[in-house]
Amino acid sequence: MKRQYGQQGVVRLERLDKLMNELVGKEEGVKLLKVNEFFNDSTIIKWADDMQVWGKVDYWANRFESLGKGLGDCEDFVIAKYFTLLDLGVDENKLFFTYVYANLNGKWIAHMVLAYYENQDSIPFILDSNTNNIRRANNRPDLKPVLAFNAKDLFLAQQASTGKISAKSSKYTKEWAKYLEKLKKGDL
Repeated sequence: MKRQYGQQGVVRLERLDKLMNELVGKEEGVKLLKVNEFFNDSTIIKWADDMQVWGKVDYWANRFESLGKGLGDCEDFVIAKYFTLLDLGVDENKLFFTYVYANLNGKWIAHMVLAYYENQDSIPFILDSNTNNIRRANNRPDLKPVLAFNAKDLFLAQQASTGKISAKSSKYTKEWAKYLEKLKKGDL
């Protein structure tokens, strides 16, 4: 980490390690809150466009890359939170990358958040890089969900005019599949 990202990258990684040690054995609600707050802290990761950070239109950074650079976009925040919560023992079946349209200052923009489902039938809690407040999705009128996915499932919140959206047609699920493949190969 130090060789690639310098001492600041090491400091951010050490802060994550300290947080994770503090959260061992804590209730899931505490883990969600603390992990969301940690990654939303601008001294950990500041929002930045992929082109600015990676020189690419779209790049899904792993959490070590995001911590190293101290920069990332909404997908990078979600990836960091997702894998940290998995490492803390949160069941993968409860966590979903959720592609939404977010109303920011009166304009609807593409955005990604992490949804946490207490159980299969519950309304999810939303972990969002734009706020430390974790609220249920039905209390977030500023978000319009499109689709949610993890390594196992894809759920559609809306259907396109054709009546179908498939995982293969979504750039987000394609990027997720590429990311998982790199992870399996040990390239991350």
